Amino acid sequence: MKKTYLLLITLLIPAFSFSQIVWQSSINDAIPYAKANNKLILVDFWASWCGPCLKMDGDVWNTAEIASYKDNFVFTKVNADQNRADMNAFGVKVLPTILVIDISKNKLIELQGYQHLSYMQSLLKQFPDDIEAVYAHLATLEDDNKDWQAHLDAAVAYTDYVKDIESSKVSNAFMSAAGLHFRKAKKLVKGDAQKYEAVEIFEAMSRMYTRPDKMLKSLDKLHEESTGENEALFDFAYCSGCIENGNMAEAKAYYEKVASANREDLVNKLDTHFASKD
Repeated sequence: MKKTYLLLITLLIPAFSFSQIVWQSSINDAIPYAKANNKLILVDFWASWCGPCLKMDGDVWNTAEIASYKDNFVFTKVNADQNRADMNAFGVKVLPTILVIDISKNKLIELQGYQHLSYMQSLLKQFPDDIEAVYAHLATLEDDNKDWQAHLDAAVAYTDYVKDIESSKVSNAFMSAAGLHFRKAKKLVKGDAQKYEAVEIFEAMSRMYTRPDKMLKSLDKLHEESTGENEALFDFAYCSGCIENGNMAEAKAYYEKVASANREDLVNKLDTHFASKD
């Protein structure tokens, strides 16, 4: 009998040896945790009568594989019967629906229906576990949503993460989030030609890690139509593109132009970019 008990204990230990996910019960509850820890929010819309939802609990959410990402996201379960506000806010019609959102409730990913463990693992590992660079600017926008510079900075921060993301689905999600902020920035500076052009230059640069050829074509077109007020910024953009493409000789020539314009802010960014390629 003792041997039987010991065998049962031995078999049970692996099943409970991992630290399980702590779930928030609403998106509003999740946001303060996400903000404090610079995490994205993963939301599972479910219901007690939803068979695929319950199957995902057993097959996916309550596994050691997914628990290994417990510190990468703020996990949130929204009961469809008890929280219609969150359901309506995101237009959820299908259960389960899984979202990945930021603290501004911008939707990055939406998955409908049952998702297999292997797919969820492959997806979650593509996300950065800390997006402080984005949240610093989203915090500014909470105080003033008409701050064009904060929208621009948030857009650039989102695109900066793309270079380290292998999944096209996740990189496209980050590019879409960046696009939202680029559009808002342009709308806010529509009457200021210099600022509007500056936003367009950074928007063109956002393609540096995904479509460098398209980036250069966009820059060339903008440069042809430019009034010349953002010449240092154009040189910065061309230099960044040359660094990324490995054309260091041409990059150094553009670098000298930026330095001669006394744009220390841009020079510091280029120094960091050069160093990342050493």
